Amino acid sequence: MHQGAAEPHLAPPAPVGTTSSSTSHTPAFGLRRSPLSLTAALLPLLLLCVTWGIHWHTFEREEVGLDGALSVDLALTSFRSMVEFNLRDVHPPLFYAFLKGWLALGGVHYLTAKYAPIAASALSLALLFQICRRVYSTRPALLAIVLFSLAPPVLFQAPTVRDFSPGLTLSLASVLAALTALHHQPSRRRSLIALTLLSAAGLLTWYFHLLYWGGTLLYAAVTRRKRVTAALAAGMALATPWYALIIPHVVHKLTSGVTTSGGPPALPTPPAVLVAFATAQFGTGLPPGLAVLAVSFWLLTLATGTTLTLRALRPSRTLTAPVDGRGAGLLLLISAIGILEVAVTTLRWSDVTALSRYLLPLSPLLATLVAAPALTRRRLIRTLCLIPPILLLPLSLLWWFLLARGPGIDWSHNVALATVAQDSRPGDFLLFGDRAAEGRYYLDHGPLPAAAIHAAGQAYLADPKTAVARKVSHLCHEQRRIWYLTPLDAPNHYGTEALATCAFRVLNDHTPNGDLSLWLTQQPAISQTINVSFGSQIALTDASYTPQITPGAPLLVELRWVAITKPTTSYSVFVHLKDGAGDTVAQHDSPPELGFSPTSSWIPGETVTDRVALTASASAVPGVYWLHVGLYTGNTRLLLPSGENYVALGPIAVRSLR
Repeated sequence: MHQGAAEPHLAPPAPVGTTSSSTSHTPAFGLRRSPLSLTAALLPLLLLCVTWGIHWHTFEREEVGLDGALSVDLALTSFRSMVEFNLRDVHPPLFYAFLKGWLALGGVHYLTAKYAPIAASALSLALLFQICRRVYSTRPALLAIVLFSLAPPVLFQAPTVRDFSPGLTLSLASVLAALTALHHQPSRRRSLIALTLLSAAGLLTWYFHLLYWGGTLLYAAVTRRKRVTAALAAGMALATPWYALIIPHVVHKLTSGVTTSGGPPALPTPPAVLVAFATAQFGTGLPPGLAVLAVSFWLLTLATGTTLTLRALRPSRTLTAPVDGRGAGLLLLISAIGILEVAVTTLRWSDVTALSRYLLPLSPLLATLVAAPALTRRRLIRTLCLIPPILLLPLSLLWWFLLARGPGIDWSHNVALATVAQDSRPGDFLLFGDRAAEGRYYLDHGPLPAAAIHAAGQAYLADPKTAVARKVSHLCHEQRRIWYLTPLDAPNHYGTEALATCAFRVLNDHTPNGDLSLWLTQQPAISQTINVSFGSQIALTDASYTPQITPGAPLLVELRWVAITKPTTSYSVFVHLKDGAGDTVAQHDSPPELGFSPTSSWIPGETVTDRVALTASASAVPGVYWLHVGLYTGNTRLLLPSGENYVALGPIAVRSLR
């Protein structure tokens, strides 16, 4: 039938918690499956094509964002590494496991990575149309998918390579399966199996599926649908191993007061919530007065749609078609649980700007309720309720246009990676301190072999210190030259600390893209036994060094210190390269192990190996040089028993470049 035509008045569904003998074996969906008119059938297809194109052009073709690049990296690393990170991030692993197989099949490309979430978003549109058409009718279903497809949370999240869009697809599919199972008396086995599998898949894809699963389970229990309840319980049973693993991490996050700002949770001000909600729902920063007006009209429409849905569970002359009671009750219950979860999540993280992400699971439900007034026969009510959300759609399109035309992340001018590309040698290895940076490097098909130890973002996301030490130790045994790119404002420097225990840092540059360092893992050729004590506190037992260098080449020095007694203060190590006249041509001054092992923390008998790299200037005159090594604090050096304040190592031959 045509969009504006009234659908036939249908028999009401049985009241909640009861069954009717006349309908017990007749699926209510059969009543809803009246033939679509050509126009009503083509409009969803046209909207699917338009939505597909919009999602492809939201961001640049070679843009997946930081979180998208992180997803790619998780998919390309080992399954164990992926799950360990997911546990810390409290994100279920199914999407990343799927992405792993998808990239293995289609190759590591921007289009391949973005295809899966965009396809999932298009499928969500089709699923919502079927849900809304079966619960209400064709007219509100068409309006609902228009509102849903242009909702800013959908416009922004659908093209991102994250679990949100695929998770929403699985959630809507589980709702459709639940409606099918609820309307069959008794529920068909294939519907129950589909509900079980979709529930498990949703729970293992994103945590927002809990509101869909919980709402459906509660509704099935209240209406005494034992088979549906059992199917949902079976879905949770399949996902239980993951949730059993994640509970300690969730408890840790809750008890540690983790927020996006790094401080304790704090309630945002009402104006901040209003502006954030208006931006998240309508997609652009509105002036305060217009934001209040837009939110008020939208909430009025939502309240009207909810009221009509509640009152229309029985036949009504004011509606063009009766509302399916079971489906409407299920959607209302899921919406109520979802609003509560979004509110708690937003307040817990103290980040109202994240509302766009958190509103995504509610977007299809809210669009359905906002479209519900399309059912009423009263033209005035229909007009007053539907004009505001329709008038707000251009704001969403304007917001999308500005987003699509705005500048993306400037990945092409990466100073650190440009330095690596210019100065790297065959056999070099690239170590990232940010998994997103490594994922982007894979997408750009970087030439060097690479790995990552995550030190970016919030502290709880960082790789554990022991895991970093194991990975770096393995790299030091396998690689000779390691480039390490540390992200700006990293919460820890476990990577640098681990590298300092097994390699020599010969370069350390600060760039706009992070700190870039170069580490050499080979051992110096000459070893020398020293066995002298400084100040009767610390002994230098052994030393190794490079016996011959050229100007500009690194001179590697390895010193082995032993604490005789507990040092009284934190001393610095000096290593100076002296020429025949006693002039210093290169020097290094730092606490042991680049400051990661201060002498004040040593205990008697502890051994610390300090690795130092010096570089003689290019103007250094060829000849014989000596290394002076000692300890000092402030302007005071520790003395040897002989009264000297340094140990001389060498000789070191500096050869001409010719």
